Amino acid sequence: EALRTIASTLKKTTWNFSLNPCEGVGGWRNPNPIEGSEDAVTCDCSFLNGTVCHVTSILLKTQDLQGSLPKELIDLPYLQEINLARNYLNGSIPPEWGALPLINITLLGNRLTGPIPKEFGNISTLRSLAVDSNQLSGTLPSELGSLSNLQRLFLNSNNFSGDIPTTFAKLTNLTDLRISDNRFYGLHINCGGEDVIINGTKYQADMYDRAPHYFESTINGWVSSNTANFIDDHRVPEGVTIWNNTSELKMIDPRLYGQARLSPVSFTYYAMCIVNGNYDVNLHFAEIMFSGNQTYKSLGRRIFDIYIQGKLMLKDFNIVEEANGVGKLVVKTFPVTITDGNLEIRLFSAGKGTVTIPDKGVYGPLISAISVDP
Repeated sequence: EALRTIASTLKKTTWNFSLNPCEGVGGWRNPNPIEGSEDAVTCDCSFLNGTVCHVTSILLKTQDLQGSLPKELIDLPYLQEINLARNYLNGSIPPEWGALPLINITLLGNRLTGPIPKEFGNISTLRSLAVDSNQLSGTLPSELGSLSNLQRLFLNSNNFSGDIPTTFAKLTNLTDLRISDNRFYGLHINCGGEDVIINGTKYQADMYDRAPHYFESTINGWVSSNTANFIDDHRVPEGVTIWNNTSELKMIDPRLYGQARLSPVSFTYYAMCIVNGNYDVNLHFAEIMFSGNQTYKSLGRRIFDIYIQGKLMLKDFNIVEEANGVGKLVVKTFPVTITDGNLEIRLFSAGKGTVTIPDKGVYGPLISAISVDP
């Protein structure tokens, strides 16, 4: 009865219900499908000494089926594989499938809409999930990070948006991940600070201190490098490359600007696996080491160059001049086209600016946050 309902929902008309589907005849298995297609129902008849059969696989690939996905698959409790690739199916993915012991789910090349159900995070047996080339949308459920056996995850060519969940770092068996041609956020880093959510967007922590260093954020797909050491450093503590503000902050929401990443000479952020396309690279700055009053501590000058993709975008950039004061934010935006999935942002001091105000060791490029948005 479950197969009747499934056939009706899929609009599959060639199954002959007068015959046993586990015998492989009567439209239940096509031994000579056209090239690129599959048409088969497979059973396991080893239960109760060979007296009971259960459906374990349904392959209906390239059938031009025009129905929708049947939630009634839940009535096939031993189903391990469902392949409905390259049909004309519409509607959403049933969350009920999350209770099945599925190993392979292939739905590529249909007209499916809506999100991936969070219930899919319960399919501990799942090794392959392919939903590419549909019209799926929404954010990716963090629950997918619980799929410890997952080896293939194909999400490309949909309308997914938001951040890639940090839980994906737990997918240690994943060998093939495809996410291109979606609307994922590019990159958001709180330089020198902790994780913080601003207007619904999570800025990732960047808190590794000391120079020189090379830091890799394996969870979030970016690395940073910081060159050289501060010479004759009288700051307290000395040698640090993260600084907490000592100036009065003059912005409505200071959470991105209360700390900053700095370098004696140069630091670079490399973002990897960004979907190719057009982006705005937004660099957030606020001067937090000088004072804004009429004392010698206000006389410091920080001057550096900004490079993106190896190209000089701004020469002799001065945060205080651009922001019109100390403790005030300024965001510089640069349009960039990414063609190889990689982005490089580099700030470089060419030996300009003061080096002893308010203390020896206060010099070099400084940045508060980075956001890269499509």
